[in-house]
Amino acid sequence: EDQSLTVTDCCTNEILGQLAVPSETMAAEKYDITVDPGDVSSIKLIIKNLQGAAPELLVGFDEDSLAYLTPSQNGDLTEARYHYTIPRHRFNDQYQLFKVYAANLGCIFQDYFLLPKSTIPFEAVQKHTMPPFPPNGSMLASRRYAALQTAIERLDDISAVKQLSFAHTCLVSGFEVNKDFKPLVFPKHDKPKVSIIIPVHNNFEVTYNCLCALIVATNATSFEVIIADDASSDRTTDLPALVENIKYTRNAQSLGFGGNCNLASEQAVGDYIIFLNNDTEPMSGWIDELIYCFENFEQVGLVGSKLLYPDGTLQEAGGIIWHNGTPWNYGNKANPDCPQFCYTRKADYLSGASFMIPTALWREVGRFSEEFAPAYYEDTDLAFKVREHGYLTLYAPLSEVVHYEGQSNGVDVESDTGLKRFQAINRAKFESKWHDAFKDHGIETVKPDLEKDRDIVGRVLFIDGQLPRYDMEAGSYAALQEILTLQALGFKVTFLPTNMAAIGKYVTNLQRMGVEVITAPAFFSANEFLSQRGGEFDIFYITRYYVARQVLDDIKRFAPDARTMLCSADLHYLRELRSAMLKNDPILLKSVEETRRLETEVMLAVDITLSYSNIEREVIAASTLGRAKTAKCPWIVDIYDTTPSFEERDGIAFFGGFRHKPNEEAIMYLASDILPLLVQDLPEIKVYIYGSEIPEQIQALESKNLIIKGYVDTVDKVYLPHKAMIVPLMSGAGIKGKVMSAFSYGLPTILSPVAHEGTGAHDGSECIVATSPEEWVNAIKLLIEDEKVWQSMANSCRNFVRKNYSFEQGVKQMKEAVVLAGFDLSQKGLSQIPLFLNTCLNPVE
Repeated sequence: EDQSLTVTDCCTNEILGQLAVPSETMAAEKYDITVDPGDVSSIKLIIKNLQGAAPELLVGFDEDSLAYLTPSQNGDLTEARYHYTIPRHRFNDQYQLFKVYAANLGCIFQDYFLLPKSTIPFEAVQKHTMPPFPPNGSMLASRRYAALQTAIERLDDISAVKQLSFAHTCLVSGFEVNKDFKPLVFPKHDKPKVSIIIPVHNNFEVTYNCLCALIVATNATSFEVIIADDASSDRTTDLPALVENIKYTRNAQSLGFGGNCNLASEQAVGDYIIFLNNDTEPMSGWIDELIYCFENFEQVGLVGSKLLYPDGTLQEAGGIIWHNGTPWNYGNKANPDCPQFCYTRKADYLSGASFMIPTALWREVGRFSEEFAPAYYEDTDLAFKVREHGYLTLYAPLSEVVHYEGQSNGVDVESDTGLKRFQAINRAKFESKWHDAFKDHGIETVKPDLEKDRDIVGRVLFIDGQLPRYDMEAGSYAALQEILTLQALGFKVTFLPTNMAAIGKYVTNLQRMGVEVITAPAFFSANEFLSQRGGEFDIFYITRYYVARQVLDDIKRFAPDARTMLCSADLHYLRELRSAMLKNDPILLKSVEETRRLETEVMLAVDITLSYSNIEREVIAASTLGRAKTAKCPWIVDIYDTTPSFEERDGIAFFGGFRHKPNEEAIMYLASDILPLLVQDLPEIKVYIYGSEIPEQIQALESKNLIIKGYVDTVDKVYLPHKAMIVPLMSGAGIKGKVMSAFSYGLPTILSPVAHEGTGAHDGSECIVATSPEEWVNAIKLLIEDEKVWQSMANSCRNFVRKNYSFEQGVKQMKEAVVLAGFDLSQKGLSQIPLFLNTCLNPVE
């Protein structure tokens, strides 16, 4: 599992035999190694603090580029230097994994490097040649490509397509070079959702470039553009004639940044205002991601974008104000895709280069404060005013904006002329005004990666085998809900999948929720992450016993004082026992004992085990003689009161992910024992099978009465069209997500005893429990033929989950579990952090 000490995954050459992974004692020795990409053709390595002879190294990207390196010590016996020339065929515009091996120690370093086809900086190409320029030359090319692809999909007008192509060409050329300023046309909206205010003073080319970026960077959110001209004397005054469907305001005399924006905001008709510097290039979806924060978190007042430099490095991931009032651009010059920069969180301030505020709140807090005229600290001051009014200031990492800093007001802080000199003047004003608000913040530059997380009660590392695939598995849906309850208690949550796989939307959805996600290439194994960052966490929340077995030793080593919580998901040995007994398989029965031993060991090693089922908690208590502490794990569902009537529905359904073996067993039982009897009484009955990854043997069962539907993207397609759901599970354990979801939709449900276990529902009231094929047939006939019985059960199961499985109830249960695990919440208090609203999650089991 420890990929950082694996050689065979990238090398099979016999010369690596001596570098095979050694014993734990030898592997524990570490070198202090620094890797510098050096010039464009080579990589430099430095080993410091040597405790003996400098080792020979074997380095490269894979077996066809491996090379032995001998050290150069330059008289310093504690330091060794190495130089590796990159093979020319490696330069292909791709990120490639570079590894370093030391004799008897295996891999001692690995990281990805981007090896470009061209070694000439794109900025030099722009400066020293004439357009057209290669669109893939810029470090922003991949982001522009994504924006262009989205924009093309939304266009149906050939003139709009041509404008899009032209705007993209302007962005590739850059405002320093572009001299082609064709007319532009923006969409016209009578009631736009957002008003984008772009304050400008001269620099027409820069502003035109920004407008081209807005054309390329499409959003689902409607917007208007307001150019706020602060007494420009160049071609900026031509913009009203050059650009159609924008608003243009002009000040005869300069009012400065704050005054200009305040005056222009009177023209805004959107529900929200975005202030956007003219020296910016927004990326696709940047507005939608800002809107997301307002629509999915509570009490949000101000949201800012992730700012990038033109070379693709990070400029700012939300701002920190230190205890002395010094502002700090968090993450400056770092890799913008590192986990710590990629999740929604509170920020002390958001840069005025790109942020959004509700129009009503903007007016309520008094706009930009006039005391900071003509420029600087208006945005920082605004964030503190917003919080003073009881609202949150959030950083939205998926809203990306490139900032060509310094194009408007220059960068010389020390100069006696120009607006930049007010940066120092207004800093003193800001520190005096808001001293009490930031006096308890951290010491300047000390542990910024921890300082950035404001108002949390602690840090939780949530560990599972993979990222939650909430639209495919009930366990993943449950994991999301557990994360939400921890956030509601005031914890900052980090998610670590032990397979380290970053799987598209499952990463970004967690990040939007405010969860830091750890995947490769940021780290290549759970061991690597825990060894470097394990000590920062107060609680480790681990799902499934076999995942816990992989990480518990490292947790004890690197975070010995932290609390450990195990979510059992279901009691694995109980599920295996039932399956083995069902099949009467002595080999399976024998393996159950080993599972029971391993699972019990883990439950005794953690501080508390959480289970969805009270029955399983009793089994755990019995099998461990009460030594394993347990708590109720929350299961949360939303209530859907508006659903189709009895007459509008047809047929019955089964829903489940078929990676889960009990679901396959259930359908085989349905087809062999229940359906033949059912068809005798109801020859036209339709039974619909929904779920992901349906195996061939289930597909082969399809008939006139048994319809295989497969994967669905939303659970509405299962719970709304049909009159009942059947869950004929013959084995399994734990609570069944599909059952609770059906209850929440008011869908009457027929359950086997295994499916009913752990729900707490009453037979005959919230559900029907069937134990034989005849009982299954009678229950199905009752629900699809008797509307009165159907409606009564629909109402009862909704009321049942409303009482027992609400989010509020789940938060209460999680709080009890955290306290039982030994984490003291009494001194912390509940934080006012953003609470992610529980919307549109699709549970599947």
